[in-house]
This record gives sequence, C-alpha cells and structure tokens, in this order.
Amino acid sequence: MNYLIFGLEIIAIVLWLLFGQHSLLSAIIGIVVIILISQFLHRWLHAR
Repeated sequence: MNYLIFGLEIIAIVLWLLFGQHSLLSAIIGIVVIILISQFLHRWLHAR
C-alpha cells in the first residue's frame, strides 16, 4: 500500500506540473497540497 500511495503521489505531482497553473507560486502550493494529502492517506490507511 505504501508504494501505491507513493506512486499516485508522483503521478499527481507530474500531472499538476504539466497541466496545472503556470505560475511558480501555484505550482509550489499544489505540490505541498499533494504531499499533505499523501501524508494523510498514509496515516489513515496505516501504510507506514
């Protein structure tokens, strides 16, 4: 489960950088939000 969440996180970050907003600030905020959601899923699914 740990690798599945990590893989989804990488895919989400790549898609956000490709198709998301084109300003640096929104790219950074998007990556931080994706990482926070990933950390929440790790704790919620007891994947750590």
